[in-house]
Amino acid sequence: MLNADKLFENLFDSPKIISARLYAFAQNTLNNLIIANGSGANTDIIKELTDVNTILGTDLGVVDTSEAIKRGATLSNDQMLKSFSKAMSEEKPFIARALGGEGNPRFLEFYPNGLEEYSNPAKTDMPVLTNRINAAAIRYEKELGKPLFDKLVAFESQWTQSRDVQEKKKGSVADAKKVRDVHVTDVELVLTKIVHVVAAQAPGNVAHAAAIFDFSLLYPRANEKHTVIEGQLDFGDKKMISNRLFADKVEIVATNESDNSEFVIYLSDTPNGDPTTKAITVPFDQTILIDPATLGDPKHPFLIIKSTSTVNPSKYKIEIIG
Repeated sequence: MLNADKLFENLFDSPKIISARLYAFAQNTLNNLIIANGSGANTDIIKELTDVNTILGTDLGVVDTSEAIKRGATLSNDQMLKSFSKAMSEEKPFIARALGGEGNPRFLEFYPNGLEEYSNPAKTDMPVLTNRINAAAIRYEKELGKPLFDKLVAFESQWTQSRDVQEKKKGSVADAKKVRDVHVTDVELVLTKIVHVVAAQAPGNVAHAAAIFDFSLLYPRANEKHTVIEGQLDFGDKKMISNRLFADKVEIVATNESDNSEFVIYLSDTPNGDPTTKAITVPFDQTILIDPATLGDPKHPFLIIKSTSTVNPSKYKIEIIG
């Protein structure tokens, strides 16, 4: 029996599809659409998928982005709060100089209650404070000059981003649907649209659609050994995850379930080896699909993770498939 939900819902909204595999599937689909675009029929959907998958790739660290954007997007609440407090103290004399002195009403728009309210602001006050600074900076953009203006107006968006990062999913597979990142959903919906567009190009022609979509990329390979190692690293600690040589078709799925700490994963020739230049960082609250060959010398058998945080522990989940 046909079911409207199954036919027309988001076809890719499944807790079994991790973001890294969704990105890889979308990229493969994009390549196949380009190859099959001799008539130009796929041009619009190629652009649409390129746009959303590039953004998802940036989220996953696949696509390079400016250091400033990366730093702004990954600051924790605590880091952002300290940065804001320090900046408002350091920039006070420069704001005063630009706006006619500390007694000038324009300066007082930035510091209506003096410097004290910026010295140790509560997190609940940050939306009000950063909005105030943003609004005042926009009013006096010319007087402040571009470097100072850019710094001040960035605080509101950086705070919002840090809140978004803190509030992302930490949870179980059962809760995954509730906490899907908006960029993941964007890719899912565009892919759902493309499935219907490709199907409409040749109704009933399975071979036509199969040339575009490799759905096997969305899931771990069936009937293969699947090892899961979970735990927590104290800050600065390292842990050997496995002692084996990795074959060509092995996948590693590394998940950082922490709120505010990162760890690196790498191969070593000793069970207590230090990170190499090929070590890959797993950002907090993210899952990364890794080819073991990218982690170091394939002759090195020890898979190791190490916390790079100086304060917070790192909760990890490492899956070895194959």
